[in-house]
Formats: sequence, C-alpha cells, structure tokens
Amino acid sequence: MTLRFQLTEVPRNEKLKLWLKIQGKSIRGIARQMGLNPSTVGQHCANDTMPTRLYKHFISLGADPELLPTPLDRRPGPKPRD
Repeated sequence: MTLRFQLTEVPRNEKLKLWLKIQGKSIRGIARQMGLNPSTVGQHCANDTMPTRLYKHFISLGADPELLPTPLDRRPGPKPRD
C-alpha cells in the first residue's frame, strides 16, 4: 500500500515535525541542547514567529527556512499602549 498526500496541504508546523522525525531529532532534544523547556520550543515552532537564536539553531541543524516561523526577537513584558 502506498500513501500519497500533497505536502502543500500540510501546515508548516506539521512539515517541521515530519522533518524532525526524518532527521531523528526531537523538540525535547533540541530544547535540551539549548537549555530551554521543551514546551517553550514547541510553542515557538507552532507560532508565526520564533526567537532568532532558536531559528539559527534549527538552520544549523539543516532545517529548511520555509519550515520555520519568521525569526523575530520580541521584548518581554507588557505591550506599549497606543
């Protein structure tokens, strides 16, 4: 039995999870390498943006930039009022 599916229909974060599995890597392992909480790394991977430090780490592992959220460093804390 052969499974066929269109990768264009698969969400970006699911493509990233598939890439990790093919590479034999995990969110937990990447979090451990970077000294971060695995749930934090997972949330960043599911968001539209991720810290540039994490983005660069994924790129160094060979991840395709199209699989990753946009790199963006946001300041922590409350949002400025308009």
